[in-house]
Amino acid sequence: MPYLDALLEGEEPKRDEAFHRIVGEVVNQGDLHAGAAPVVDRILAFLRAQGSLPENAWLVLDEIFRGASYGRTVSAPDGEYDIEEYCRRQILGEVEMISRWVAGLTGKTFFYYTLLLGSMGVFSAEVRAILAREVATSTGERR
Repeated sequence: MPYLDALLEGEEPKRDEAFHRIVGEVVNQGDLHAGAAPVVDRILAFLRAQGSLPENAWLVLDEIFRGASYGRTVSAPDGEYDIEEYCRRQILGEVEMISRWVAGLTGKTFFYYTLLLGSMGVFSAEVRAILAREVATSTGERR
């Protein structure tokens, strides 16, 4: 998916355009489509390899995390899953890795990161602890 490459590694105008295209194709108005699963896998692989994500990639993860698949499924090596279940499981499975990158985030990147954490917090006490820590220790713009 060329838009995913642009989202993760392109210059600012290309990343913004890529964000809108990806969201329109895989999580249109909260409705998850089959492409959401490989998008999540690719973004998380990029985060593992690079140690950071562009701001809009955090927002794509949040949009997908909050989406619903209405019975649509995706095949994974370990079985068949509702798309939303698969995507949430993948993202929640990386809580430890995701939490490592918060320290250096600022501006829109930090804001989009915390949107994702807020969505994840409904499902994870571990994420709620990260959010509590950030509220207690953030200052300035991050506060």
